[in-house]
Amino acid sequence: MTIQMQSETAQSAANGNTEFISFAIGNDQYGVNIMAVREIKGWSDINHLPRQPDYMRGVLNLRGVMVPIIDLRCRFGQGMTEATPLHIVIVVRIDDKQVGLLADRVLDIVAVK
Repeated sequence: MTIQMQSETAQSAANGNTEFISFAIGNDQYGVNIMAVREIKGWSDINHLPRQPDYMRGVLNLRGVMVPIIDLRCRFGQGMTEATPLHIVIVVRIDDKQVGLLADRVLDIVAVK
């Protein structure tokens, strides 16, 4: 996040708003709490694992941490994503683990009161 985005996020939190990063999978929009987002990066090669579910694309070595990558299109029953460099991975922290969410594109930051 840029310094301006961090400042806007802090101001929004002080106003009692919750902010979400909205992203698209096909024509559908989804969101994840901005406080859970650790990084947004472009699609890159990943290491595939044997006997994993279809929606689990593999793992990404992110600065020494192995992050599992979940194909949200597949997980939501819409078929496998044909990932290209235009696709994005949203790295989120859930409890004490990091997970990468494969999506088509980031749309906006949405504040909800």
